[in-house]
Parts: sequence; C-alpha cells; structure tokens
Amino acid sequence: MATSSTPPRAAPIQGGLTDSGAEADPGEGLLSERWTRFVKRGVVAGLGVSLMVHLVLMLAAALIVFQRVDGSLGGPPGLDEVDFAVMTDAELRELGVTSLPSTTPPVPDLVERETVEVELLSLAPEALSGLSPELGELAMDSGAGDIAGGLGAAGGMAGDAGTASFFGVEAVGRRFAFIVDRSGSMNIAGRWPTLQEKLLEAINGLSPNAQFFVVLFSSDAMAMSGRTTWTDASQAGKTWGRREIGNLPIPSGGTVPSPGFEMVLRVRPRPDAIYFMTDGEFAESQAHEIIRMVAELGIPVHCITFASDEGRVQMEMIARATGGSYTHVPGRVP
Repeated sequence: MATSSTPPRAAPIQGGLTDSGAEADPGEGLLSERWTRFVKRGVVAGLGVSLMVHLVLMLAAALIVFQRVDGSLGGPPGLDEVDFAVMTDAELRELGVTSLPSTTPPVPDLVERETVEVELLSLAPEALSGLSPELGELAMDSGAGDIAGGLGAAGGMAGDAGTASFFGVEAVGRRFAFIVDRSGSMNIAGRWPTLQEKLLEAINGLSPNAQFFVVLFSSDAMAMSGRTTWTDASQAGKTWGRREIGNLPIPSGGTVPSPGFEMVLRVRPRPDAIYFMTDGEFAESQAHEIIRMVAELGIPVHCITFASDEGRVQMEMIARATGGSYTHVPGRVP
C-alpha cells in the first residue's frame, strides 16, 4: 500500500519580521550620524568664512576712512598732508611775553572854519523896494563867471566846479540851493529888500554852467515861483530869477526851517552846497532834524544869521555837523 508523504514543515524563522527590521536599524543610524556631523562642520566652516569676509571688509573701510600719515592710502586724490607745528615750552613762554606793538593811526584835528562878518551896504529902503527886471538888468553883466575852471569835479558836481557868493560867503560847486527866511520879522528894518538884493547878486554871479534853486521858509516852505527843479544860470535862467525875486510874497509867519531842507533834498541831483539864512531863533529840535537829514550826505550847509544872531547856537551846530560855515551879517535893528 502506497503511503503518502507529507512535505516537511519549514522551520520557523527566529524573530520573524520584527527581527528583519531590527537588523536594518544599525545602517540607517550610521548614515544619519554622518550627515549630522557633515552639517555641523559645514555650518562652522560657513561661519568662519563669513567672519573672515567681514573682517576684510572692515579693514578696507578703515583704510578708506583713516588715511595714513604719508597720504599713500585712503582719502580723495590730491588731499594734502596736514603739518603740525611743534614748539618747545621755552618758545611758548617767549611768545606769551612778546606782544605786537600797539600803534594808533594819527587822527587829524578838526579844523573849525573861520567865519567872516560882512557889513551890508547902506542903501535906502526905497532904492530896494519893488525890485523890477529893469533894476536887475544893471547887475546882469556883473557876474563872476566860471572862475574855477581848473577845479576838478567832486561829489555830485558835473563838469567844472564853480563858486557862488551869498552875503559874502563863498561856496564851491555847480548846484547851489538857497534856503532863506521869509518869516514876519524879515518885514522890518529893510531886511526883506536887502535879502532880495543879495539873492539877485548871488544868482547873477553864478557861471553859465551852474544851477540854482531858491526855497523860502516861514511856518512852512515854498519854492520860488513854485519851481521845484534846478534852474540853469544861463541868460534866460537869470532873467527868470531876477523877475521872480522882484515878485516874492510879503514875509509872514514863524521860523520853521526844516520843511525847506526837505524840499531841497528831494531835488535830483542833490545840491553841492546849501546856503541857509535866517534872522531869528528857531527850536533846537529843528537843528537836530536838519542835521539828521543832511550830515550823512556830505553837503556843506553855510549858515548865515542876518541882523539878529538869536539863532547863533543852532546855526553853528548845523555848520559844524555838515562841514559848512557860520557867518553873522549885521543889519539895522528895528
């Protein structure tokens, strides 16, 4: 009888699947450990390289900012070296003791102008009253002419400088302003006709290239015939001046001269010299106001008191401040 054989049963594998997995763990752990060490070394190397790069950059920046003494590195091209002076203690002490000599430039003494009193001609009032063009014609050709052709122009003078004379007081220039008193006191003792005569003489005495401007003041100011511009001292200009002087209004009012100066200083070009005549006293504040207006302009003001010298103090003050002169002209007392 045949017998059936049963194949032999395979022996069980120790540990089964769990054992197979356990045998693979040692290889994987070794690989992980090696990778970790590699990453750590890479990080350390990277940090080292970064540190070196930063050190090199900082060194380069330091070389640019801080230039060497010999100027071979850093700084813009052409930068010069700075040398420092070194002094010993002895030299410093000597420098402290030694001082520069103190010198004061010489200051010229103020020269006070000499004033000259001028006596008026004794003329009868009837011979002076109502000056007319006919009377003025007699004096037309008695002008001084241009007697200063050799003088150079100065200040605002144009062309050759000339001279003017008013009440015997001379001035140099080409443009002359006359600021004269027409207050009520000028209407006594023949003062007004005397002023008219002296104005006529002054204008007739101007050279043909000169110019004149006449302002009359009392409580206010007015230009002669209302003309607020320069008048040429030509034949036609002198004829006009002679006519207007003979027709001046009768004096009246008080003595307030500053508006007359304001009117004169508004004219352009400005005068080379100003004649200022009064027969009375005026407020000291007026003198200060006139000085404020004129002193810095370099225009001399030739001050004249006529008949009365009550305003002497103020007139001398103005003359000194402007480089002009002061003169008292005696006259008849009322």
